Amino acid sequence: MAVTELGLAHRRARVSDLFELTKPRITFMVLLATLVGFYMGSGENLQTLLLLHTIVGTGLVAAGASSFNQYLERDLDSRMVRTRTRPIPDVRTHSTVFLGTFIPSDLSEKQTFVPPPAPARA
Repeated sequence: MAVTELGLAHRRARVSDLFELTKPRITFMVLLATLVGFYMGSGENLQTLLLLHTIVGTGLVAAGASSFNQYLERDLDSRMVRTRTRPIPDVRTHSTVFLGTFIPSDLSEKQTFVPPPAPARA
């Protein structure tokens, strides 16, 4: 099955819209703060595999939260000039796309790879 130019352009636009839903700059700043906090809290025993899974899980949480925020604000965003061209208010992406994309993947990542936090020390 050949991919036409129009089909390829539609796929690129769809990926771009999904990427925009995640608010990549905000997500990057959250990941940077997570990385620094993990490193500072690790002391001499830096567990790189746990760090990797923490970063992946946190990235999914941040991306899902950004998508959820845009879902909640879709009515207001459609009225504001600055935000009316976002994927959900502009109806380029279905408003519940985040439910099937970010939330399940984050839950499976956190439950599978990241242990629960240790009890606080007195």
